[in-house]
Amino acid sequence: MMMNMPLAFTQSALAGSPTAGVEVPERRAAPASPAAPNEEPLLSICIPTYHRPELLARALNSVLPLPPEVELIISDNSTANSESEHTTCRVLADQPTSRWTYYHNPPGGSGGTNWVACVKRARGHYVLMLHDDDYLLPGSVEAMLTVLRQVRGKYHSVLFGVDVVDVQRRVLQKQTPSRTNYLPPAVAVEALLTNSSLIRVPAMAVSREVYRSTGGPDPSQSTTDDTDLWLRVFAAAGVYRVPITTCAYTVHDGAVTTGVFNQTTVQLLLQIFNKARGHNLLSEDRLQRAQAHFFHQFVLAGAYRSLCRRDTSAARQVLQLLNLPELKQLPTPARWLPVRLGLSLCARLNFVPPLLPNHSQRQSG
Repeated sequence: MMMNMPLAFTQSALAGSPTAGVEVPERRAAPASPAAPNEEPLLSICIPTYHRPELLARALNSVLPLPPEVELIISDNSTANSESEHTTCRVLADQPTSRWTYYHNPPGGSGGTNWVACVKRARGHYVLMLHDDDYLLPGSVEAMLTVLRQVRGKYHSVLFGVDVVDVQRRVLQKQTPSRTNYLPPAVAVEALLTNSSLIRVPAMAVSREVYRSTGGPDPSQSTTDDTDLWLRVFAAAGVYRVPITTCAYTVHDGAVTTGVFNQTTVQLLLQIFNKARGHNLLSEDRLQRAQAHFFHQFVLAGAYRSLCRRDTSAARQVLQLLNLPELKQLPTPARWLPVRLGLSLCARLNFVPPLLPNHSQRQSG
């Protein structure tokens, strides 16, 4: 299901993307495959990577073995050395060479341009982005293929469940849809703008058609370009949710999201809400209600992370974001009021709080 895009989003982000990559020469002849080499794969798994060969090896191993319906694309922005290329060739040495391709991108790219390059290179009907610090769970590739075979031609955006883990692979949060259901565009947009952690990238499979029609990440959105992209995808196609946990999303100090809890990010997120408002994606009362939930969750999550690092000064600074004029006018939703009071008290008393109530949440709806 896909509706005409109500947003005047363009593909301007495509202009700055790498136009060509360097393919790794085939290391051996590919064995015969049931799928013809030029046949469209059902799923393209794209791994953008940058100077993290050990994590890349983990991500690569998590998708093996490669079925005929899957193509694997490794898109490398590394500049200092060729370790990621060597890692790719080593890990995939026994896989049919017709099912994977390594690209070394020109220097000067970013995470956004790497994303766009992946989509341009993908041949699959669906595209799944698996960043090098995330990984798939055992049996997930076949589980996803089973679902995607069933929904192909019906749904363009599919959300699976995800485990949020730390660097030791300890599960911090289970985030899985409570049931199989389809959220039409307006409902999907409202869900996205209500829950600041609704989407973890490796849990999303999106049709190549929708990715290309809605454009790539908007560079002007900086660290919020993923939320901005999901807004366009959901406004175009809604989202089909499946209660199957397929991947692990890693939270660590090296992740881009670690340093986003600041006033600059708040302003960028407000731009996304203004886009939704300007294109009448939701009524004003629904948008205001969503905004109150979104920013309280976002700020309180940032304060909680700081407290877990025993940095009470940073936690207090993050909590002060709720006093920004644009956020201070928002009501505190009932579900977030005790959390806000509790974290504020912990920040004052230099106390590390217990896990928040949504530590093992299942997405409702």
